[in-house]
Amino acid sequence: MAKALRLLDATGFRMMEGLNLVGERVDPVRRQITLHNQDPEAPGGGLEDPGGDATPILMETPAEGRLFRPYLNFSSNVAQVMRRIEAEERLEGRAFRRFRVHDLRHRFAVRWLKAGGTIYRLSAHLGHTSVKTTEIYLDHLTDEESEVAQKGAQREESYAL
Repeated sequence: MAKALRLLDATGFRMMEGLNLVGERVDPVRRQITLHNQDPEAPGGGLEDPGGDATPILMETPAEGRLFRPYLNFSSNVAQVMRRIEAEERLEGRAFRRFRVHDLRHRFAVRWLKAGGTIYRLSAHLGHTSVKTTEIYLDHLTDEESEVAQKGAQREESYAL
């Protein structure tokens, strides 16, 4: 379970995208991951992106077959583990902040933008149909970081036309 969470945090994948990933979709030579709904010849997500680096996680996985055992209720299992960790940390007098699995996707997006990545490329990476959906992450940036993320997006949109 920990390895699956690390992958989701490093890639920004939706939960089922990460959990259903198979070794055949990881290309260590091109350093890319192709999701199940993409044409295998189309460029996929990189192993290293401004938001994270999945290389250490994916280099220790099988080249074929499922990377993770099937989980029936992954989110519920994670929540149950977190409740136990929170209780243990409370007994030790340490703070622990629980999170949802989907929060890892948000964390990835904010890291991407803070690292200088553009909102337009982030939107494509996350599979959003509109950059407007991705703009929610701008609230987590400084004014300067937000300006960099948006200017890059405007430049890239003009190239695409």
